[in-house]
Amino acid sequence: MNKKIIYIIILAILVITVGGVYYRSWEAQHTYQKNNTETSLALDYNFYTGTIAKTGITTYQYGTHTLTGIAIDKAQHTIKNIYALKGNTEELNAYIGKDVILTAKKIPGYPIEGGPDYLDVRAIEINQVEK
Repeated sequence: MNKKIIYIIILAILVITVGGVYYRSWEAQHTYQKNNTETSLALDYNFYTGTIAKTGITTYQYGTHTLTGIAIDKAQHTIKNIYALKGNTEELNAYIGKDVILTAKKIPGYPIEGGPDYLDVRAIEINQVEK
């Protein structure tokens, strides 16, 4: 009976050891994949500067706010003057009338109805650059 207990203990130790090694390998692989995905997502975002305003009545009917200014648009290498914004409305409201820098991504399928490009806002900060 003592030999059975010893064999069971040895088997349990092997299972735990091999399982732990497998788990660490799985965790490392998924952490790499997660970081790699976050990096590729970050490359989809651009920086836009300008002044935020609440969107009033428009012909294009999308976006809760607008950004009027210029863009450093790495994806298209163009400068636009006005953008419709999608994001946290309360956060956008806090920046109305302020000169800001947005980190945002163009939403595919826009502009429509003669409106501006539509941006999904990821981050906002006050523009500290002197003009």
